[in-house]
Amino acid sequence: MWGIQRSGTNFLEQLLKTNYQAHKRNAAKSAWKHSIDDPIDGWSRSLPNFVIHKNPYTWVESIATRNTVDWLKTQTTYPATDDIDSELQLGDKKLNIVNLAKTYKHFYDNWLDRTDLKLYMVIRYEDLLIDDKRYKILLDIPMRMSFPKPQRDKFMIPKIGGVSQSKDYTEEREEYYKSGRPSVLTQKQIEAVTETVGVELITKMGYEVL
Repeated sequence: MWGIQRSGTNFLEQLLKTNYQAHKRNAAKSAWKHSIDDPIDGWSRSLPNFVIHKNPYTWVESIATRNTVDWLKTQTTYPATDDIDSELQLGDKKLNIVNLAKTYKHFYDNWLDRTDLKLYMVIRYEDLLIDDKRYKILLDIPMRMSFPKPQRDKFMIPKIGGVSQSKDYTEEREEYYKSGRPSVLTQKQIEAVTETVGVELITKMGYEVL
């Protein structure tokens, strides 16, 4: 399982665990699921590898406006507190959104289109929020990843606020993520995210370029 922080990894993990009895096989410390580069060891290319991603604009807002402690401690390749034009800072910690976007781009430039991984599946977080798209994804998983088919007719979906580390998740926030529209980024900040992540990558991931 690979995905940058706040990209929906916990939600996907819970779906896999409750519906397919799947468990992480990678070592937590040596193969951190949020690593922007390949971990040196602790993970297997032969096991099923899932990659999940979220809309870059709402993702930047999520990182900058929610609890930033974990991010500041762990994602240091492009320091979020580097000085930058105040118009390109966001949140109480005045995070550098260009460096946030650089981290996002670095992560997904590395983890998308992995031809070296035999059992490999890329999932858009937003598709997991839409009933028919989520249903199709859950049906595709056993066929593409050599998982046993579920023994029940209905999939088990976590309730709003029922995902680990997302107890404050609400229906309003879910609609916000479905819309793909940032709520606090200025036009200048939106343009900076677009320029940094790049139109090609944003389009490849299935998102509208704003």
